Amino acid sequence: MPAQGSHFHLSPSIAPANHELASGRERLRASKTAHGGKQKSRRADQPRRILMFGRIFELALYRAEVLRSHGYSVATPKSKTETVALIEDGEFDALVLSYTLESETAEELVELARQKCPECKLLTISEITGRDRRLRPDLVVSADEGPAGLLKALRKAFPVQ
Repeated sequence: MPAQGSHFHLSPSIAPANHELASGRERLRASKTAHGGKQKSRRADQPRRILMFGRIFELALYRAEVLRSHGYSVATPKSKTETVALIEDGEFDALVLSYTLESETAEELVELARQKCPECKLLTISEITGRDRRLRPDLVVSADEGPAGLLKALRKAFPVQ
């Protein structure tokens, strides 16, 4: 696995030769090119693809590593610009947004994600309990629950058939 940890992990046959240095956007483009310009849909045996973004990058990396250790494929972009590019270029099963984001940024990303990937689940990590009426997430995870709470919410969002 790449040490960088900021991108979806693709199979070597569709990843760029220098996958350690490729950005998330380049990886998603390589995947589309390898499949005739369309993003290959996720097979049942492939991990769920999670796009996770928050202002505290190290916290996102920690959460991502925990999710990866439980079989998820996780992209953790470093900036809003990179997050927007991944939303526009890629497909993912869930968008996870942290309470560390400004409300305006979170609202913009949710609106874009709902346009580009209407089937994806929206999860928010919140400092307070209760629903966020502005973002209307599918699930809310309390920050106090840590990665275990996020795992529980993802299992609820994607029950094993």
